[in-house]
Amino acid sequence: MANCSCNHRSMMDIVWGCMSTIFLCTWSSVHMNIPAPNEESWKILWRRLKTMYWTLVAPELVMFFAFRQWKGANTLLKRHKEPDREWTIKHAHFLQMGGFQYRDSHRTTVLYPKQFLGLLKNGEIAFPKISAEDIADKSKANGLSKIILVAQVFWFVTQCIARLVQGVTLAQLDVTTLAIISCTFILSIIWWHKPFNVRQPVFLEKSSIENMEHKEYISQVLADEHNKASHENDHSPDNINDAETDSSMSKLLFKIPASISTDNALIVGSPVIINEVVLGLVHCIAWDSDFPSTVEKTLWRISSIFTAAVPLLNAALGSFGIMCEDLAGSVYREDRQHMCLKIGTFVALGAFVIGLTFYVVARLYLLLEAFLSLRALPPSVFETVGWTNLIPYI
Repeated sequence: MANCSCNHRSMMDIVWGCMSTIFLCTWSSVHMNIPAPNEESWKILWRRLKTMYWTLVAPELVMFFAFRQWKGANTLLKRHKEPDREWTIKHAHFLQMGGFQYRDSHRTTVLYPKQFLGLLKNGEIAFPKISAEDIADKSKANGLSKIILVAQVFWFVTQCIARLVQGVTLAQLDVTTLAIISCTFILSIIWWHKPFNVRQPVFLEKSSIENMEHKEYISQVLADEHNKASHENDHSPDNINDAETDSSMSKLLFKIPASISTDNALIVGSPVIINEVVLGLVHCIAWDSDFPSTVEKTLWRISSIFTAAVPLLNAALGSFGIMCEDLAGSVYREDRQHMCLKIGTFVALGAFVIGLTFYVVARLYLLLEAFLSLRALPPSVFETVGWTNLIPYI
């Protein structure tokens, strides 16, 4: 290994620079929902760390739910937007993440989007008067943390670009970090208007109407939601699911919530497809890099291609399945309808499972090889960028 000097970087410089950048990106890109009342701090931190883990190893899954939340927030924006109300996309996200809660003398209840709409329509709660600025004040994403993140990412990316321009070798860990930066950047854009790390909700006031009929209505609605929550292992607002969605997929991501929108799978999955293609293409930067062995280099190339190509293949298979359904609908004979549907389902599902298996193996290999390759890095990896060659006047 080359000695640490002003013209060289050490192994510790490489590992620390990459790992600190990965941590900052995953920490800042994950926008969790509001924790349950009286939830312990260590549980809140544990949920965040688990979500960060999935952002690292399976960013496409987190992005899928993030995009559904974005779609759901836009649905809520249109649903409650009126000229005499201050209701923005930030308010919509705040509602969806469990920000509005109802509290009486008996209990505190998180208001689900449909529950919120029902109580609002019947006059049992007043429309929230919190401003977008007040919601932003609840967010923990202050200016200093954003400046540190932007500075770290900008410096890391700039150095990588400069190394490529000068023909200085990038470590495989450098390339993997670039790929993670690209994923978390897309994720941050999707969650741009969702408040970050909010701990305290807004408690809505009861309407001035206090007759017995309205009291019974409130009690029934809250009791229904209480009974629904009692069957769950966790009462956290991260379990928010409107009746228009199913919650099975969200549990795979440690209760990352689904949104209230149910759109065409190809439309909802489009950011995921883009993310996966970008992920694979970024790993191709190390196509001609030096590896500890020829086998590892070949596997890296194959894995990069699979990461970029499989999402496109799955999108094509999804379109094929839709086409088979349309074709079956145009066939009059019932036996032929079933045949078209069976063929389309078998081909699409079978190829999807096979492609997904190869994709998962490829992703795991790229992550593993990024660290395994540190055992035999070429000397050029330890060279630093000659900034005077890029900017002659420095």
